Amino acid sequence: MWSKQRKRILVLGGGFGGISTVRTLQKALHGRTDIEIALVNQENYVVFQPMLAEVISGNIGLLNTVTPIRDICPGATLYVRTVEHIDLDNKVVITSHGFRPEQPVLPYGYLVLALGTLDNFGVVRGLQEHGLHFKTLGDALVVRNRLIHLLEEADIEQDAAPRRRMLTFVMAGGASLAWKRLPR
Repeated sequence: MWSKQRKRILVLGGGFGGISTVRTLQKALHGRTDIEIALVNQENYVVFQPMLAEVISGNIGLLNTVTPIRDICPGATLYVRTVEHIDLDNKVVITSHGFRPEQPVLPYGYLVLALGTLDNFGVVRGLQEHGLHFKTLGDALVVRNRLIHLLEEADIEQDAAPRRRMLTFVMAGGASLAWKRLPR
């Protein structure tokens, strides 16, 4: 539990940036009792996104791509919440509700923003309308199920032209991939 006598470093985001920040701070501040390191993330785990393609292919299981944040950052206080508002003037972060009726307000002495990136589907024509996100565990399952469905349909399709369309996939982006046939 946080006390006003301790300075809180509040890290928002539990991806590679947030986790690396917490771990680096923990090493640098090892043994200090006057500072608390806290992290806010929507999930209590971190996803190793480069391996999500392996989930889609079926080479590894979904749970092989995740690691609990508590295992990676022992000693850090973890708030599994969504950030609703950052009040820079009062040095507080307001998060989504937990089990209590009041909205949690997290004071901080220092704030680190490591909230990640947003997908930009506007760079390729047709991607916004036809692309699939590929960043989270849920996204990987959606893409995998879609891919399996298309492969099964293509297997029984007699006409070569529709079968070729079912077996055509476009990937756009670097870390996030979007799969789906785009219109010509």
